[in-house]
Amino acid sequence: MDLVGNRTLRDHLEEMAGIYSDKEFIVIEADGGRVDRLTYREFDDLVNKTANAFLANGVKQGDRFAILLPTSVAYLASWYACVKIGAVAVPLNVACSTEEIAYFLSYTEACALILGENLQHHLDGLSHVMTNLRTIWVPSGPVTTSPFPIKIWQNEVAQLSNVLPPAAISSDSLAQILFTSGSTARPKGVMHTHANCLWSGERAAKSFRLSPDDISLTVLPLFHVNALSFSFLGPLTVGATACCIERYSASQYWTQVRNYGATFISLLPFLVRTQLALPPAENDGDHRIRAAAYAINCTDREREDFEQRFNVSFINLYGLTEALTSVLVAPLDRNRRWPSVGMAAFDREVRLFRPDGQETVDEEVGEIAVRGIPGRTIMLGYYQDEVATAATIRDGWLFTGDQAWRDSHGYFYYIDRSKDMIKRGGENVSAGEVERVLIEHPKIAECAVISVPDPLRDEAVKAYIVAEVGEEITADEVTDHCRRYLATFKVPTIIEFRTFLPKTSIGKIEKGALRREVLVAN
Repeated sequence: MDLVGNRTLRDHLEEMAGIYSDKEFIVIEADGGRVDRLTYREFDDLVNKTANAFLANGVKQGDRFAILLPTSVAYLASWYACVKIGAVAVPLNVACSTEEIAYFLSYTEACALILGENLQHHLDGLSHVMTNLRTIWVPSGPVTTSPFPIKIWQNEVAQLSNVLPPAAISSDSLAQILFTSGSTARPKGVMHTHANCLWSGERAAKSFRLSPDDISLTVLPLFHVNALSFSFLGPLTVGATACCIERYSASQYWTQVRNYGATFISLLPFLVRTQLALPPAENDGDHRIRAAAYAINCTDREREDFEQRFNVSFINLYGLTEALTSVLVAPLDRNRRWPSVGMAAFDREVRLFRPDGQETVDEEVGEIAVRGIPGRTIMLGYYQDEVATAATIRDGWLFTGDQAWRDSHGYFYYIDRSKDMIKRGGENVSAGEVERVLIEHPKIAECAVISVPDPLRDEAVKAYIVAEVGEEITADEVTDHCRRYLATFKVPTIIEFRTFLPKTSIGKIEKGALRREVLVAN
């Protein structure tokens, strides 16, 4: 079964702009309340003008183009303009530190960067990676003092044609590199092709039965795979409307849901818990939501309270960036068997494997693996990392590192993620990456980072620190050091000093012992 063929993202947008020309496609509410609305035709025209601006400034097919923007029209136009001309979009988290941005730009050899006006303070710290950058963009200004020439996107596109020259791209062409936190010290770049993105849209649309009448609303940032897949590519696939809110406000969320007439939303534990913390209101259940995608289990009590109070039924699922995105999805019309994360999505073959490579039997825990075709139904691979790619994709199976069990009816039950992955308020944090930063501090001899339960944000980042002999270090010093090199959500919020850390027989820090301590304490 191949629903994509040799179509590209360019083909798809142009087709939908022809079919749904005057239908509202994009609604963006910026932080501060400004709302931008674009029809399918208006969005396609803006994308073409943006693409022509990029071409005029030297962006070529195959070039990597970094996008460091919050949810905005400029973000979507830039992302789509890149893929339309055969360039490769490199979305970056706006919470990244200057050091992280420098690494991503250097690693991908990005030729251009567009960043938000309030993110220009990073430029002074990026001079050592500017050798590859030919152009720096900001959406509209003002432009701060900078040693580098800056283009203003809004001004550049204003005078350009909406007719785009042809590009020699196919469904197998690389569309984006999306960095994901893994168990290694540095995030890995997941390569997605045009086919990957189109398949993702098809999967989202069919899993949640999206139609042109739907209005999808998300408060998740567009540089996250969840928002890209469920809240943008899914609606685009069927001619629906995508409504994106730049900044989540617990007190305004349901007002926004009602005002925009949303019918489909994506939920995370942090959103659920902050909503339940608000005082009940008479109109809590007054909305048009018919489907709510949910990822990562909350407690039974939280689910029951939320569903009853807000008149929403969770559709539990499991997915990952490497598979773009959903692998398991709860059925819409049958028993969802909570806390199951569902059954194999409509195009997926999913199995569980023992450490010895043999398939598990029912009710036996194993590693989740999904069969797929690299560059079509699973990622093409990790950017410039053949070793990690080969370790993850084996004999046509993408091994996730996550554990689950399956019942006799084909429902999967998630057990645990990869040991060194921390989920904090919807963000992925690599313990290895935090440890890499910590150990660079001259006063730190050893460190270990693990997740601990957090009542609001699902998990918190905890660091165990052993100081160098003769040195004294404070928690504030550790925090200040991490803030210089890590995004805010990656900085440890719990710091414990030890004289030694538990070790295995071969001298490795035994994180399992630390996790058991936390388990006993809680």
